[in-house]
Amino acid sequence: MATNWRDFEKLVADIEQTLVGKGAVVKSPDRIRDGVTGQLREIDASIRLDVGSTPILITVECRKRRPVQDVTWIEQLATKRDHIGAAKTIAVSATGFSDSATKAAARCGIELRTLEDRIGEEIVQRFLSGFKISFLVSDYTTRSIAFELDDGTQLVASEFGDDLAAAAANDGVAAVVATEVARGLGLTVQQILARVDDRDVPEDGVPVPRQVQLEFRPHTFTVSTKDGPRFLKRLQLVAEFSRRVIPAPATSLYEYGTPDKATHRVIEAVAPLSEEGGIRLRADIDSPELDRPAPPEAATGKPTKKKGK
Repeated sequence: MATNWRDFEKLVADIEQTLVGKGAVVKSPDRIRDGVTGQLREIDASIRLDVGSTPILITVECRKRRPVQDVTWIEQLATKRDHIGAAKTIAVSATGFSDSATKAAARCGIELRTLEDRIGEEIVQRFLSGFKISFLVSDYTTRSIAFELDDGTQLVASEFGDDLAAAAANDGVAAVVATEVARGLGLTVQQILARVDDRDVPEDGVPVPRQVQLEFRPHTFTVSTKDGPRFLKRLQLVAEFSRRVIPAPATSLYEYGTPDKATHRVIEAVAPLSEEGGIRLRADIDSPELDRPAPPEAATGKPTKKKGK
């Protein structure tokens, strides 16, 4: 759940990145030089894209505070936009805008957006009652790794170089166990295990052993030994894979759009992996059923009159 101002800004930046699509770069936060003072000004998010041969800068400023945002903030944003040379500024509020702020935004060319969490509403809870989110978590534990050198001999653990011994003891996904000679790139445990097809591993959390064997062309990869780098002929890794499904309750349902219409909806869910933390998921949804019903008069445009006899 976006509980503080920085989470709020990051969520807005993520939504805008989804909306602008490919070719645009969203950065949050960002610092842009003021053309008047020469100083760097911090902004909550920037959107950079090219229209034809012209680079375009759009800035995004956010406020997650009460009460509704007033005309003063809008006028400040208009001045800031002009000083840093942005083509547009988007003002995002969690609490809405006053009438004077809305009028000022139209006059100054500021785009208004709102971001509201509707998770507590009855209509949202009815919708979420049939909406289930879960994570399929894959895990592994390395059991052994064996190296055959280019002369056919096995490299025993007592002959591992210091960096290889440290990598083997750490058992991390980023541990480098071999090096490509031509480019100097490390081969990690994660890259090796990515070759394993674990789709047939049951989703009950029970570990299943898997073996990976890599054959190397002569003089292409080396392994660290106490006598220095040696060329590899073969590598064999044994690991246990497990998969489990973790339910992820929805913690928020955000609506993003103009002050009078939601254009984007995002469900946020968190799957607890341990007492220390979990995995956060944000998923876009399209649900017209969540639109608030308009009052009868607003729906028809004018009150209806019953004809008398």
